[in-house]
Amino acid sequence: MNRELKRLAKQALSGKRGIAAALFILPLAVTVFISLLESLLSLVTGYPLLSETAGDIRGLLGISPWTVAISLGGALAGFVLLVPLDIGIKRWYFRIFESVGPRQEPVEAAEETTAPKSEPAANDGDTIVFEPLRTESRPQEEAPELPEDGFSIDELFSSGRRTEAASDTAPEAAEVPGAIEAAETVQMAIGLPLTETEKTTERSARFDHSLGSAFDLFAGARDYFGALWLRVVISLRSLGWLILFSLPGTALFGVQMWLLGAFEGGLAFEGMETLMNEKCLVLIPSVLLIIMSWVVCGVFLLRYSAAEYIWADARDTGRIGVRGAIKRSVRAMRGNRLRLVGGAFSFAGWWLLCLFLIPAMYVVPYFCAYKAAFVRRALESAE
Repeated sequence: MNRELKRLAKQALSGKRGIAAALFILPLAVTVFISLLESLLSLVTGYPLLSETAGDIRGLLGISPWTVAISLGGALAGFVLLVPLDIGIKRWYFRIFESVGPRQEPVEAAEETTAPKSEPAANDGDTIVFEPLRTESRPQEEAPELPEDGFSIDELFSSGRRTEAASDTAPEAAEVPGAIEAAETVQMAIGLPLTETEKTTERSARFDHSLGSAFDLFAGARDYFGALWLRVVISLRSLGWLILFSLPGTALFGVQMWLLGAFEGGLAFEGMETLMNEKCLVLIPSVLLIIMSWVVCGVFLLRYSAAEYIWADARDTGRIGVRGAIKRSVRAMRGNRLRLVGGAFSFAGWWLLCLFLIPAMYVVPYFCAYKAAFVRRALESAE
């Protein structure tokens, strides 16, 4: 399945590599700008940044309020700018697969003329096709003209009931040329609600896959604050699960430190450093348990990895809230989390190339498109 998803990712990115590279550089540019602004404020006020004093335990005890304000201001600016942009970029990757069709296998001309027509082969589950929504093609025929003096809603529905009754006795009467087109025209004229398929088709037509589409969440307050709230909810849930998974290892670590006497006489930092240098081997089991619990928790938290795609893709209809997107993500990623981990490890060679920085402009969009394809596949399998 990974091979097919990678093929689809490359096909979806065809002709869009420049936009994908720009979407990779854009969040980095915003991050660098915020960091430079923090450094400038620190230089003007004369107070160090919180990151500069993080390694000094004694320095944290006498930290200045200005240092905290500058660091928290930078973190808040990054949150309100980068979160909607990140979800908008995920939406862009999720939408580029709407125009990706099945792979066309080459057929020789001789076989095409001599071989009899056979039934299409059934999908074996490995071939993944994301087909765009299509409407049934009908011959272009003239719709019946409406009377000049207009019509009433009662006449419209009474005629509809007469047509429905006639169709029960004479099926051929439903195949009146231009009747379907006329019904669609009348539906648009009187403002009847569209079906879900028509809404999705109209939504896909409005999405142009341009660079500016990544900023769509900044256009309205509902979408903007909805994206922020979605990230907050996912972060709080993730933090709760991380604390829960870390409890066994953290408790064991605390008991071992207490038995070794590291906390005798209060927070004696010099004594703790000396003790860690001499008896650190005793703490290895608890440290390994904490690391293993974090790894397991990371895989477990992939249950939320599809929520932002789902929420951003459904923002045009407004029918999926934060809770609904999370529930649908949990249901779709059930049984697919280890597959996503395996797919990420299959990019190990590509990640090594990112050490040279320039290949990252190709690798990161490639992986983002792969992950979006994986999420689409998981959502289709869950339905």
